[in-house]
Amino acid sequence: MVFAARGMDVPTYKPLLGADLTEAAAWVNAQPDWSKLQVVGDFMRDRALRIIAAFPWAQARTRTAVEGSS
Repeated sequence: MVFAARGMDVPTYKPLLGADLTEAAAWVNAQPDWSKLQVVGDFMRDRALRIIAAFPWAQARTRTAVEGSS
């Protein structure tokens, strides 16, 4: 499992079941019959933060169509 940003980096983030991906992976890895997950966090985080910062969060909350750049 690879993730670039942390949940707290996203303005509208609400943790699922009060856990982040690392905690969720630890829970999965504790299950005896399940395949193990390897977590690589903050992969390309600087780039992810720039993308998150550029996203029109206020417009997205209104569910208005968000125009992409051409």
